[in-house]
Amino acid sequence: MSRSDASLRSRSVRVFLVIAPAVVLIYFSTKYLGHPFPAMYNVRNAPPASFSAVPWLRDIWTVAKSHIWISGMSFVVFPTWIYVLPTLLLASGFFLTISRITRSNRRDLAKLAAPVALFALALAYHDWRALSFYGGGGGTGGWYLWAVALPEMLLLTYGPLQRQMIREWVLPVLAVFLILTVLADFVLFVDSTGLLVRTARGHAIGVAPATLDRVASAYLQSRPPAVGFAAVLSAVGSWLAAAIILATGCSARRNRRPGTAEEGGP
Repeated sequence: MSRSDASLRSRSVRVFLVIAPAVVLIYFSTKYLGHPFPAMYNVRNAPPASFSAVPWLRDIWTVAKSHIWISGMSFVVFPTWIYVLPTLLLASGFFLTISRITRSNRRDLAKLAAPVALFALALAYHDWRALSFYGGGGGTGGWYLWAVALPEMLLLTYGPLQRQMIREWVLPVLAVFLILTVLADFVLFVDSTGLLVRTARGHAIGVAPATLDRVASAYLQSRPPAVGFAAVLSAVGSWLAAAIILATGCSARRNRRPGTAEEGGP
């Protein structure tokens, strides 16, 4: 078998592995549900809403916020102003990448952009059908991490990496998201105690006055003690690990010597 034949066969196998599960899903969805797309809003025969009636800007902002730890949860979210800085950081990575598109890398970037674009179309369809069914808005929910987190991450970091500024770009992003992660974990822990103060729109704005003993007691009563201790240890451990990685990167950035081959590298 020639090299070109082997390459074509390998490519055909990869394409089959990607397409086959979707074909099987569409077949059984059509057979048992009467619709090729097995989304709950489709199978309930809701009349289609007008595309112009969908609050696209609001839903796009919801999607942007869903890239940040707890904002995908409608029952408790951060106040809107907290999302502005991390959203700008993510947008800066995107613009650094699209401004670096050349003829040589266009094909590779297209491979990363394709699943992100398909996911965006799926979200748009979900928003439209959600509005048709119950008049509500959409978001990414838990779908994001399973669908496009990796290709999107590679797209956002491609531009800074090509400009040899990956440390300069990634370190502030990591610092901001470390702070948000600690804050989000704290909010989720306190929420289980019933002491979290929130607005009518679900924005977490503070903690009700309470002694440390009362907080700890309420937290341990909200779940089995072993689970509570394990959750705290896991969260604090992840904070420390992220902080050590961030500190190591900052130290390497300070200590590198100007003019060396290391300068600006990842």
